[in-house]
Amino acid sequence: MGLWRREGKRSQAGDYAWAHDPSLSQGVIDDAPPGTVLLSRWRPPEPFADGWHGAEPEGRWTGAAAAFPVGAEDAWSQLRIACVNHHPVAQTVDFALGTETRRAVIAPREDQEVILPHSVGGERLSITCTPIKPSTYGADDERELGVFVRSIQIV
Repeated sequence: MGLWRREGKRSQAGDYAWAHDPSLSQGVIDDAPPGTVLLSRWRPPEPFADGWHGAEPEGRWTGAAAAFPVGAEDAWSQLRIACVNHHPVAQTVDFALGTETRRAVIAPREDQEVILPHSVGGERLSITCTPIKPSTYGADDERELGVFVRSIQIV
């Protein structure tokens, strides 16, 4: 199984052509929208693995810096990153894709979708933030956790 990406422009009938990308084979399930990678099922390939914590049922935590591979040459227009701040304090998260950047300030327990357009040099998504140890607010968890990413959709 691989990732199906929308290709080209919508036809007069309202349909898109789809291209199969076997290089992103993990994380895709049949009931997800086309082009969506669920981080709970994605296994980061080297050299991307270092910035991610292990998969959890609803997604995957970043560390201080995480990256996600995106095909720069493919026909897609934007990335939609669905994330949530599970920490009890606001979190500032920076997203970069080639020349495009976005800064999101995510309130405690807030879900947020960040959208980045396709850009020059955009073959990898970069996510950076200041990680927090949940043990500092009473949880039994010593990991340094950044933002929790549910999915990344390539459209």
